[in-house]
Order: sequence, then structure tokens, then C-alpha cells
Amino acid sequence: MNDTKIPQNIILFNSSSELITLKKLNLDKSSIIITFDFESHKLLLENDIEHHISDTFITEKNIEEIQKNSYHFTNWCNDKSILNFILHEEINLGNLFIGEFQLILVPLLKNFLEIVKIFQKFPHANYFSTLELVPFISIHTNNVKKIYSKPKIIIKTTPPMKYGLQLGGKHFTISLPHKYYKKIKLFSEFFLNYNFNSKINKNKKTVLLLEFSPTRFKHFFLNIPKSNINLVLHNRKFPSVWNFSSYSILKKSGCLVTSSNSLMEDSMKLSINKNTSFMISQIEKLWNQDSFFKNFFMFDQISFWPILKPFFKNLFSQKLSDYVYEIELTKKLFKTYNFSSILVTSENGFHEQIAINMAKKFGVKVALIQHGLYEDTLEAYEFNKTRVLPNLSDKFLVWGEVLKKYCIDCGLSPEKIVPIGNPAYDDFLLQLKNSIHNNSYILLTTSPLQLDTINDLTIKSHLQREEAIKKICHTITKLNKKLIIKLHPSPDDVDITNFVEKINPEIIVIKSANVLELIKNCEIFITLNMSTTILEAQISNKPTISLFVTERGFGISKIFESNSCISVIDSDFEKIFSRLLNDESFKNNLIHNGTQFSQKYLSNQQSSSKHLLSFLESF
Repeated sequence: MNDTKIPQNIILFNSSSELITLKKLNLDKSSIIITFDFESHKLLLENDIEHHISDTFITEKNIEEIQKNSYHFTNWCNDKSILNFILHEEINLGNLFIGEFQLILVPLLKNFLEIVKIFQKFPHANYFSTLELVPFISIHTNNVKKIYSKPKIIIKTTPPMKYGLQLGGKHFTISLPHKYYKKIKLFSEFFLNYNFNSKINKNKKTVLLLEFSPTRFKHFFLNIPKSNINLVLHNRKFPSVWNFSSYSILKKSGCLVTSSNSLMEDSMKLSINKNTSFMISQIEKLWNQDSFFKNFFMFDQISFWPILKPFFKNLFSQKLSDYVYEIELTKKLFKTYNFSSILVTSENGFHEQIAINMAKKFGVKVALIQHGLYEDTLEAYEFNKTRVLPNLSDKFLVWGEVLKKYCIDCGLSPEKIVPIGNPAYDDFLLQLKNSIHNNSYILLTTSPLQLDTINDLTIKSHLQREEAIKKICHTITKLNKKLIIKLHPSPDDVDITNFVEKINPEIIVIKSANVLELIKNCEIFITLNMSTTILEAQISNKPTISLFVTERGFGISKIFESNSCISVIDSDFEKIFSRLLNDESFKNNLIHNGTQFSQKYLSNQQSSSKHLLSFLESF
């Protein structure tokens, strides 16, 4: 911002407030308005109100510092001075909500540093602020007036659960509040208790499978009876059975499915209540360690603990009883079954963290299996280290040699990495081999902006994403092609239905559907940024294009280095897309490169389920 005028009044404005609020202030022409989110920016833009964007007050270097420091701040719970307050059954409760904490922390750090820079630029101004931003500016000055704003939910600790279904060829999404979802899951566990109480064969190894979908890993589950293992499925986040297909697959698999009803005993309930009360008293002592928190949560030589504290306390307090409950339930699970190993798709979810820690306590080996296409660059190492690379697991089961090499380059031991393929693709690959594709539409899959990644939070990233989608819609409409847009299943993905309808009401936006089926029948596949769907399109022999709408500083991943997926900016999209439609040689070469890369990236195609079962038998 290079204004020569010195404003007397500065309005810190976000989407919790309305235009009428600004009009009531009756501010003079020297006043400036600064927006702090995409919604408020769009509101003022549409009403021709001059304003500045908070992003412009911080530099690229500041953005890098925010992301780097966010990784440091999530390690607060490993400091020896406070560790005793947050240990239960040798499990660090602070680590259990790192993912959710990051979702609070990164946006908070962004607003914090932006307001630091704004105040440094205008230390003598009068500040008018929406309620959420008052604590940020009040650190610097008392010359602050609150302006009317509606209550805004900043932290969604229990987002609604979404379930997709198809009726009469149309796709629908049901959104269930968490309290109703918990009731339905409780009912489903009564059902599980009576229908999946298989006996354990003591002559076989027993493997714990954590948070696995029977429909996604259909081929794997159906091959279990042919293996020499007992398999126990322990799904706490989502129901193990939610439709006839999942019921049928599990029934045929012969695996044992756990439930809280099958594990819970009266003595455990007393223990849970006692331990919960004790941990509540411990956490109360934790909040008295104010000097530690003030000193630890310091950025740009200013403590942001007074701002963070209410959100932090609320999040921890809400989760505490669930943590104790799940720890006691998992301890009973490990006492009930003599597991030889456990298999997880993530080390970050709190259910997975509890199970992994309990496995270490009981001397049970842990295997982590790759669950998506990762940014395989050294620039992305810090990001991957906290998200997808193994920290506690004994073995890392990767999809193939490409990720194995990346892991070795990152310093992981080659003995720890086992190329296994992707069992979730076995059934899909067999279907592709035996089916006819109609290639009747263009498919675009979206990916949500990652709310714990600083680059994705900028208004610039929101605008680039919107412009990219607009460009795709206009181009495909102009060329008389049918377009289907499949939204990402994440609750954070923005519903663009109304936005797209204004461009072309014939464009179909689908919120919930099997993306593999959609890919199978498309003519050209398009996605935003890096996405696992690129690989899925390549194994389906589809030409693929990726529009990069967010620069995260991760460098160029192998999938783009291989020229197997075209990476474009929106200004080049129409030219590349038209060429794919009209230049058969260009299109076939891209498909060929995609096939070559997917074969290199994915080991044991169509047979990875058998290789995984074989690994578990010997692990």
C-alpha cells in the first residue's frame, strides 16, 4: 500500500459485518477500509466501495515465516515444563488435536501479523473494528471502537457430517449435525455388535485395521478369507456399515468389526469418569502456566497468547472427554486381542494417534499406507513431514518406486519403505479392463483451499481459484462441450453451484458421487492444483490438465516433470484445451505419457490387495 495520505480513521472489516455498518460510521474521506477475508472483499467490490486488502500489508517473506512458525507453535505440547499436565496413559493429549489446532493457528497468525504491520504504518490513527479483530488491534492501542458485527463461527470443532446419495440419476448430499450423526453411529454400533462378532482363529496372526472404508478397499476385504490373518476393523470416525454394499463386503470378508458396545464394560465407565475428572483438574493447572504460554506463543517479538487463549482453551476442553474415552476404549481393544500389527492410512487423526501410541505400549508393529498423490519435492518436505510421512510407524507402504525414492531423498531408511501399490484401485482397474467408456463430457474436479496453509488463505488465492473456474466454464461452453464439475468431498470445499449457474445453467455440479466412475466416462479431465484425481485420470487413459491457482512454494512434482499432466495458468487454458480437442497426436501423446507415469508410480496394479495381505502375514 503506497497511499500518500495519512488516514485519521481505519476500519478493520470482515464478513461478520454489513454495509449498513459502514454507512452509519459517517467517516471522512481520509478514512480507509481494510478487508480481512474474501467475502468482505467481494461485498465491497460489488458495491464499488474503495478499500484495501489485508494481504497487501505483509510480504512473501512474512508469508513464509507464518507457515514455518506454525509448525513450531504446534509443538507447544512437547515442552518438558508442561508435559506432566497433559499425559494420560503415556499419551500426549496436546498432540491429539494438532490438525485442528493448525486450522485455528494459521489464520490467526495471518491476521495477527497483518494488524502488526498495519499499526506500524498508521500508529496514530483511530481504529474501528469488527468484534473478532478487536483483540488483535487492542494489543497495540486503546484507540479502538467496536463496530456492529454478527456473531461469526471462527472454529468449527465438530463440522456437520455429509453423506452423498443418488436417486433417479441425480446426486444429493445430506448434511447431518454432529449430535444427530453421533446418535445414528451409536445405533449402527448396536447393529455391528450382533452381526459382525466373528471368532478369532488363534492359529492366525491378528491385524488391526483402523479407519478403513470397506467399499473403497473392496478388493482387499474380499480377499481376506483367502489369507492367513484375522482382521479386526476398528472405525471410530465413520461407521463401518452405512449401506447394503458396505454390509455385504464386510459380511463376505469374515473380518471382525468392533464397536463401543462390544468393548465397553461397567468398570470401564467408572474408570473413564474418574480419569476424565482427573484430567480436567490437570488441564485447569495447565491454564495457570500463563508465563510459559505468553513466552512460547510469540511472533514478531509480540505475544499473541491473549488472542489465542480463548480459542485454545475452548478447543482443548471440548475434546478432553472424547480423548479420555477413546484412550480407554483403545486400551481395552489391545487387551482383548493379541495384535501382531496395525495398519493405518494416517498418523495425524486423533483416533490413529491413540492407536499408534497404544501399539507402541503393547509392543505391536505399525504400518502406514500411502493414501494420496503427494507433493514429492524437497521444498514440500516440512509440509509432508507433519502430514503424510511416517514419524512413528515401523513401515511405510508406498504406492510405488517414485514415492520410495522421494522418501529416501528425505532421509528415510530404505528398509522402512515397502512399495505395495494402492489396494483401493484394484477393483477400479479390473472394471476399466472390462468396460466400455462413452467419453461424453468434460470433467472438472475441484480441490478446496487448505485453511491451514497460509498461501491458500490470501484473497489473491481465492480470486485466482474463482477466475480459473470461470475461465474453464466459459471456454467449454464456448466450444459447445458438456461440462460436469465434481466438488471435493471435504466440508471445506466451496459450493460453487450458484456461481456456475450464472455462467451456464446447463453445467452440472455434483457434490457427492463416485469420482472414479465420473473419470471413467469423461473425454478430457481437468483439475485444480495437485490432486490424486490426476493419477486416477491417467490410469483411465484420459488426457489431463491442471490449473494451478495457488503458489505454495512446493516446486515441481514428478507428475508434472514427466509431462504426463499439462500444468497451465488460466490465460493459457483455452489454447491448450482447444488443441486437445483438435490435435489427435498431441492428445494421444499426453495420454501415453500419463499411462507411462501411472505404471511407474503404481506398483502391483490389479494385485496390490494380495501383496498387502501377504505383507501383513509376514509383518
